[in-house]
Amino acid sequence: MANKARIYDDGGKSIDRYTLVVPSVNEPGKLDMYGFDENPYYPQGFGQFAGSCDKMPSYAHLGKLISYNDLPDQAQRYVKEVLTLPLPDGYGMSLSVLSSGRKARRKKPKKAGTRSATGIRGLTR
Repeated sequence: MANKARIYDDGGKSIDRYTLVVPSVNEPGKLDMYGFDENPYYPQGFGQFAGSCDKMPSYAHLGKLISYNDLPDQAQRYVKEVLTLPLPDGYGMSLSVLSSGRKARRKKPKKAGTRSATGIRGLTR
């Protein structure tokens, strides 16, 4: 795990119980924050990019500093993915983008010369 990553636990006071704080991907000198709970992959779970900010004098409002090993299994998986997956433009995290390894089939566009391709019906030659 990255040695500059920090994880905070607010003890369950909020839906984003845990906060991951890492150096920003796009904005040098700033920090990226991710909020998540113990089941970020569950449909009612929570796990998302919370924003970028300047370094703060204190992080006490995020809870107590904990180690990666103190997290539940699913939360550990989420942190690993945040730290290893490339993010589009460095912002956000779309967990639904994770693929099953299959490539999506692309449909060939219809030729523009056909009526069905133009969407106009009733035209004669």
